[in-house]
Amino acid sequence: MIGIMGMAQITKPIGNKPASTMTLESPVISSPVSGSTINGTFVIVGTAKPNATVTLQVSPIYKTGTGKTTLVPINKAYQYKAQSFTVTADANGKFQSPMVDVKFYDNAIERRIHIFSAQKSGMLSSKGKVIEYKVPQTLTVITAPIKIKQQLKITSHSDGQDAYGAIQILGTGEPGLKITVSLYAFAEVTPKKDRSAWSLFKAAVLPNYTYSTLKNELSSKGTQVKEKYFNSYEVTIDQNGKWYIPQFMSFGSPDWMRNAFIPFAWLISAQSTDPNYREGNTTKIRLGCK
Repeated sequence: MIGIMGMAQITKPIGNKPASTMTLESPVISSPVSGSTINGTFVIVGTAKPNATVTLQVSPIYKTGTGKTTLVPINKAYQYKAQSFTVTADANGKFQSPMVDVKFYDNAIERRIHIFSAQKSGMLSSKGKVIEYKVPQTLTVITAPIKIKQQLKITSHSDGQDAYGAIQILGTGEPGLKITVSLYAFAEVTPKKDRSAWSLFKAAVLPNYTYSTLKNELSSKGTQVKEKYFNSYEVTIDQNGKWYIPQFMSFGSPDWMRNAFIPFAWLISAQSTDPNYREGNTTKIRLGCK
């Protein structure tokens, strides 16, 4: 297709409103990587403020011989012109565009693509930098889209909640992902009538602490605790993004009761077994049961 001779194309940032006096960090595009070569269709992935509205402007930049420049109008349906997309960041601040297809006129040289990002959250807004990408003279390869994986979550209970009797753990995550769900119970060496041990247990920092650090912390405050491993379940998240494990009793097993191991709390840990799944890889909650 023949373009207009003697024209090069430039990018105009989106919007002309002044920046807010309150600070809002600029959105960040993580893929495609800045300065890399785009050789086909692609998807834009990045981070912004959680739940913010993100606007992405994609512009083909090129020369046709004279070096003269002209403003490129935005047209969502015309791949030879600048395209604009509006998406919403998820609860973790991740956003992803639809598939983007940028085309160039046959006589275009020095081909590049500029991507500009902006976000709006309530009364605040911010703009990212214009990022430039290289484009080969002839586009031949179509790249696969990058998919944001769903974060692994426990949905049936919240951290710090009380749970008595039969407990059913449910959750959500990436369909098809294999996870391990492990159960650990905690009891006081010398049971007390109050719930001071549970209060200290809830105050510990999740998810980075270990049993040894927790044990030492409670011991320093006059409470001796012991831990028992109960069970682990290998689960595959179904096609609807849901998973669950069999019910268990808040008191653990009858043998525990006979041996005076009376849980005051449970730690539920769900973790992906896929080494390539890095984001939202582990989730933990604590349940009180005394």
